[in-house]
Amino acid sequence: MAGFEVKSHGINMVFDPATQQQQLAFNFTLHVALPQLLQQLLEFHSAAGASGAAGLAGVAGVSSLLPDANVGMAPPPISPPVLPPVIPAPAISPAAAPPLPSMPPSVNVDVPRGDINSLAMLGPSTQAPAAVHGLSPKSPVATSFTVPPPMNPAELPLNSRLVMALQESNLTEVRSILQQQADVNFIEQHAQAKTPLYRALESGGNIDIVNALMQARAHVNAASQQGRTPLHFAIQQYSSLSPTILRMLLCGRADLMIPDSQGATSLDGLKMVALQSRQNSRLSASARQLLNEVTEQSTVAVSVIDAKEVRSAQFGDMQNDKIVFYTESSVGLYSLHLRRVIFIKRLRQLQATSFQHLAVNPWLGTIAVLLEIEAKREVEVVQNVCILWPNGQIQDEEPLKLSMQIGRLEGRTKSEMLPATIILSKNSQNLVSRLCDGQVFCWQLNAARCQVVSEKKLTSRGGLIAASSNGFWIAVVNQEADNGGQIEIWSYESTAGRKQDPCLVMNLKKRPSSLAVAESSSNTSCLLALVEVSAPGLPVAPIEVFTVDLDNTVTSLYRVRQRAPCHTLSFCHGQDGLLLSGDTEGVILIHDPSQNKHSMYHDNPGIQSICISVDRTLIVTTEANYLRVFRAPHAPS
Repeated sequence: MAGFEVKSHGINMVFDPATQQQQLAFNFTLHVALPQLLQQLLEFHSAAGASGAAGLAGVAGVSSLLPDANVGMAPPPISPPVLPPVIPAPAISPAAAPPLPSMPPSVNVDVPRGDINSLAMLGPSTQAPAAVHGLSPKSPVATSFTVPPPMNPAELPLNSRLVMALQESNLTEVRSILQQQADVNFIEQHAQAKTPLYRALESGGNIDIVNALMQARAHVNAASQQGRTPLHFAIQQYSSLSPTILRMLLCGRADLMIPDSQGATSLDGLKMVALQSRQNSRLSASARQLLNEVTEQSTVAVSVIDAKEVRSAQFGDMQNDKIVFYTESSVGLYSLHLRRVIFIKRLRQLQATSFQHLAVNPWLGTIAVLLEIEAKREVEVVQNVCILWPNGQIQDEEPLKLSMQIGRLEGRTKSEMLPATIILSKNSQNLVSRLCDGQVFCWQLNAARCQVVSEKKLTSRGGLIAASSNGFWIAVVNQEADNGGQIEIWSYESTAGRKQDPCLVMNLKKRPSSLAVAESSSNTSCLLALVEVSAPGLPVAPIEVFTVDLDNTVTSLYRVRQRAPCHTLSFCHGQDGLLLSGDTEGVILIHDPSQNKHSMYHDNPGIQSICISVDRTLIVTTEANYLRVFRAPHAPS
């Protein structure tokens, strides 16, 4: 168009809190003569074949410039109306424009998004004529498009900053904003309005962020503008979100029956997953966990530990309240009744010291941990330290400390050696430990569990170790080079009675990847469970269970087939031989040999450890930096 004068004032990047989007803003001033603008609009609509009178009748201040509809116009069906010529006004520069005493110097105009046709859609307005009243046809109108200056994200409202942090999965920023009392349950004010918890799931479902929001009392059933709750989204995106997210929502009492704006509930979404799964020959691990969790709703609690990965967790009392866990640099207590961590003891020397293993006696509350301390001198030395709290009061109880200073094994690196391990007996008086160099020791403590009474070295290069709950039967994989590896069975029991130190009963030519031992109803025998190492390309080895007698006889009892390699194997507390196992696909199995029945539960494939309570009602597992407590699958009593 001719007769326009544009003056640019810069380009800015601004953040719109309403839409939560970055926008590019142009700041400029447009000067144009009003008659020239009207003539261009008339020519544009005449060329497009539209009715000039009808097309501009709704434009404020233009109707007086149009001819009478009954003069010089043919009927509309025949041809477009003929408009009289408009005499163009001479272009006047802004400097020569007459003063406008009755008007402000500029008018701010919000231009709608879209094409140029949107200019012709301006409806009638009673304010438009007043805006141009008193102007001559030759008077220019100065129209300025003003844009607010860009805002610093730190100056945005807390709620807007929270949404930005959630979209970026910035855990540090989320925690900082929540500490500043941001509203964790606000709903955004636009068409796609969602809650912060919903936003967290959309951004990938970071477990730490979801936990932070729920700890700040985020409402798990708060819905978006479409009526969708976080549970709707978690079930729909089950294949991409961690199953732990769903369990956290259900633990927070998420409702499966809340309908969205289309009337669909979360349960309807679950039915769709089940229908799709029936069409597949084999369920995925995530689908199995989803269906198992929603139908059983077995999860009791999920606790995210603000530290490195939780390596193991065990029940610490007979009431199933205290759970003892450890990380590389700390050991802590979690209360199931309070649903929170009640105490954490951290190491002071973090660079060269780390926790290697944990053992807990739930009957007496005794807690034992094994540390590894590296001392770099002329000759590199490693020290293993066993710390034992007789009554489990790690906050203020004086512990028993056993220190063993050892050197590196020649010809082996640290990555080739198994981590140090410790096992406590039911009476906490028998302590079995494998040091980081492979030495296996058995210590016997006094009744107060505060002093060592005897010490017995079982082997110099041990692998896997296991012990019965009463501590009288011990299995050790001897990795000495001359015998090529075998299982040694040791026992305090003998035909003449119980001895002061364990004696070797027999050797079993097996190379296990998992190992467990349990006492039997007879003092002269024990139960031995193992899974042999599977050769590449061969089927997964089954779990084999044997009876080992003091007279050197071994009897095979039964086998349990595994679909995936077993990584955890133990006997449940007691003398009935219930076997607990976990495989690499997250399947947890409780097998009862007396009735030849088993119960199954589907957990995450990445679980680190499994422990069952003494009464066999609860199981605690660990993965990454959290622990999970759930009801044990129904097993025959």
